[in-house]
Amino acid sequence: MGNPENIEDAYVAVIRPKNAASLNSREYRAKSYEILLHEVPIEGQKKKRKKVLLETKLQGNSEITQGILDYVVETTKPISPANQGIRGKRVVLMKKFPLDGEKMGREAALFIVPSVVKDNTKYTYTPGCPIFYCLQDIMRVCSESSTHFATLTARMLIALDKWLDERHAQSHFIPALFRPSPLERIKTNVDKVVINPYFGLGAPDYSKIQIPKQEKWQRSMSSVTEDKERQWVDDFPLHRSACEGDSELLSRLLSERFSVNQLDSDHWAPIHYACW
Repeated sequence: MGNPENIEDAYVAVIRPKNAASLNSREYRAKSYEILLHEVPIEGQKKKRKKVLLETKLQGNSEITQGILDYVVETTKPISPANQGIRGKRVVLMKKFPLDGEKMGREAALFIVPSVVKDNTKYTYTPGCPIFYCLQDIMRVCSESSTHFATLTARMLIALDKWLDERHAQSHFIPALFRPSPLERIKTNVDKVVINPYFGLGAPDYSKIQIPKQEKWQRSMSSVTEDKERQWVDDFPLHRSACEGDSELLSRLLSERFSVNQLDSDHWAPIHYACW
């Protein structure tokens, strides 16, 4: 089990937008989100229940992000179609909260796990398992009475509401928070593939590559071939410096905002010459 001192209380707020349009809004609306909460009996009052955030324990030397994502999947398997569980996009540490009572002197961490935009997926209600609630409804009840929530959960929900409001005011933060994870983007969202005509899909054929010789850059050009080479030197100084490995010239050209994405007449970028 490890040293108990290394175990941290971790609370997880799984949130999802109700529609994609809300992600690009600079104005925060709690009604645009849903949050995953448990309902548990109140101690000593079997008929009354309170809502709590998902809670787990973190081992000090464990991989936090993957551990939390796996926990969310396992916790939500009973309510999801085909027992797949809800797969979060990433894990964001929002804030740490001081604990009181027997745990005074320790802290609990609140992690945000953004999920996919709400769709037509039907989730099954299972007693003892979490379900999604409209965040606006939750915040309204939370502001009116804390008896429906565990004390720490109420504090965390209020902080989460404020955090989302602040993040909506920051350009691109919310779209970035809910965009597909890096692994999803690699698998399913390749925007563009550029294949160098010399390299193709296999090893490069170096016999086809003709890079101007350095000595030809220093003398006058008379032939058509030399003129083409001279033109290449004049038109693509960043390519030339990359080819020569001239780091000083490279730095100067980059500071002058020469584009690293420019392609020369052979459809090569400077990086190709740097690697050649």
